[in-house]
Amino acid sequence: MTEPVPAVVTVPVTGLIGGAVLILLLIILILMFVVYRMRKKDEGSYSLDEPRHSFAYTRAKDQEFFA
Repeated sequence: MTEPVPAVVTVPVTGLIGGAVLILLLIILILMFVVYRMRKKDEGSYSLDEPRHSFAYTRAKDQEFFA
């Protein structure tokens, strides 16, 4: 008669498989996020055809204005 396999041996194997699946899903999620950010960066946020406005310091008017 064969002896049954104790349940204690199957629990760590199940935990290892579950952990490996979670790590694989996490890696896929991180890769998807990196690809999303790379595509978003390529789109750009402004048109190159339009002139860009300068926000450099300009001297204030010499005349005071009282409201």
